[in-house]
Amino acid sequence: MKPISEIQNRLINEFGFKQRGKYLREGVCPECSHKSLFISTEHEQMNNVKCGRENNCTYSATTRELFPDLFKTLAERYPATTQDPNATAKAYLKSRGLEPATFKGQFVQGERYERDAISDPKDTITVKFTLGKGVTWERFLQPIEMAEKPKKAHFQGSYRGHWWQPLEFDPKRGQQVFMVEGIIDALSLIQSGFNAVALMSCNNWPEKSIKPYLDKGIKWVVALDNDDAGRRYNHKFYKDLLKLNENAEVCIAPDTDKRDWNDLLKACEGSIGRDDIKDWFYTGSLLTSANAKSKALKIAERTHRTSFTFDFNDQLYFAKYSEKEEENPIQINNIANCKPEFVYFQKDTVTEESAYFLKISRPGIKKPYKAVFAASAIATPSEFKNRLLNVAPGMMFTGGKAQLEMHQKEHWFGDVSLPEVQTVGFLGYAKELGGWVFQNQAVFNGKLYRANEDDFFELPNDQSVKTSFRQDNIHIGSVDLSHKPNLWAPDFKQ
Repeated sequence: MKPISEIQNRLINEFGFKQRGKYLREGVCPECSHKSLFISTEHEQMNNVKCGRENNCTYSATTRELFPDLFKTLAERYPATTQDPNATAKAYLKSRGLEPATFKGQFVQGERYERDAISDPKDTITVKFTLGKGVTWERFLQPIEMAEKPKKAHFQGSYRGHWWQPLEFDPKRGQQVFMVEGIIDALSLIQSGFNAVALMSCNNWPEKSIKPYLDKGIKWVVALDNDDAGRRYNHKFYKDLLKLNENAEVCIAPDTDKRDWNDLLKACEGSIGRDDIKDWFYTGSLLTSANAKSKALKIAERTHRTSFTFDFNDQLYFAKYSEKEEENPIQINNIANCKPEFVYFQKDTVTEESAYFLKISRPGIKKPYKAVFAASAIATPSEFKNRLLNVAPGMMFTGGKAQLEMHQKEHWFGDVSLPEVQTVGFLGYAKELGGWVFQNQAVFNGKLYRANEDDFFELPNDQSVKTSFRQDNIHIGSVDLSHKPNLWAPDFKQ
């Protein structure tokens, strides 16, 4: 269940709203005094509070107009004082669902200035943690725009080979210790009663920090994020721990669930329970399966399905289970030498032409391929095979139509709220969208946005946009006397 936001709390307290699905309804209108106010809770920061009696009452107000104090920065709302120099940092931790008093003495409030920032503000208040002698990590309360990408944190010193651990970290024999990526994730688990350390990045093996705790009977839980790199290093660190003769398992968000541990903490209203992560441990057990057949058997035993598709080692398989075959109950067949994943559906705002954006992984290749597939290219096995062969050499789907449709239904299109991205077929100002759209950057309402790893821009109000226009890089060859960029390049740039 989605937690109630501070804005929703104020709306309920001041207008007497009642929660009705994705709306707050039956609020008392300040103009006509009827219980006719309503507002969508999906985007309460962007939406208006309106009176439903449109023919008799015209009351309408934005949440920003109603509660301007809630739209101030944390520094404005909770300024540091002589009595409490960490007031703003505490407010930030609270905004992440954490109780600052639980971590007293483990953080301080700081400030960071980035000289090379490309726009104001160039400074921000930070929450600062110490990893060891001369090594600190600061989380920015306000991301700072840099030339390459927004900067959200800063390291002082090198953390390689080390982890962050809480004060009085002293796990006993038989206890679990979760190894997560970030400090905020570690705090989320610690607040919930678990032992946790932060590796600070998914590829940092903490060879120095872990040394005093080896051969102590600790149960290590590798629990990095559910993304391509996270899954790869979850598996790698699990195997590294086994090589050290340590007890290890993996705990990771299921399938398309991209939540991290702090997201889960907020969803669980401040405390993650054992039952809340049962599916995460199950997903981890699938990730660490010894081979495709053992993974298929785990799926069959948990789901009680007799036939299904699944992936293993970036390939697709079809499995058939039968209890009658006691000695060999599971049969598997390889149906693709790669792993195609549906990412989103895209539709042009002008022409209404649509397509499917897929990410395709293959064994031994770290960076997945990305490609757009027409509807016809995923409708039949032969067309799907042909399109895969065009994306990269040798990639093929070799299964049948029933297996293709089964995989699409179970792994691609099972969710009714499929992600959708609006596209334009050009570069520049898109009046249909109300902003400027380029390949890697976009500008809406005076704010700069960068394309995410899936090539689209995530805008406020859950709007997702991209350009489908692609232009090859232009390379200028030999320069003769007639080519004098110094005469026109500055004007063109300006």
